[in-house]
Amino acid sequence: MLAAHFPHCAATGSGGTPVLDAPTAAPAPDAVPGAGAAVSSGPAQRREQREAHLGELQRLLLRLFNARPPEHSFEHPEEVEDPASTPVFWVTKWMDYTAKYGIAYELCDNSIGVLFNDDTRAILISNNV
Repeated sequence: MLAAHFPHCAATGSGGTPVLDAPTAAPAPDAVPGAGAAVSSGPAQRREQREAHLGELQRLLLRLFNARPPEHSFEHPEEVEDPASTPVFWVTKWMDYTAKYGIAYELCDNSIGVLFNDDTRAILISNNV
């Protein structure tokens, strides 16, 4: 049904990308009936207005479909995870030695770690032994 009103639209291509044949130039203001002077409202004129408005709607929708945001690439993709799939930990104790060494911490599972001032890390994972 939509293909009758939008003949330039096709099905989606590979990867879900819409395959569209978008007109590049906007129609002139006088090309849309009713945009300028008063037009008689006979059945033929109403049909022309409707088709002109549908054409303008098609042009705007095609611009919207083709205006995709840029692809976002993550700097560290291993850090991008579904929050529901990651275990929940919290810091139970911490010591601030940033003036000399860094920050030491203990997590709720008794694991301990140190973030040194030179960006190195040391982690001791508790294995409940």
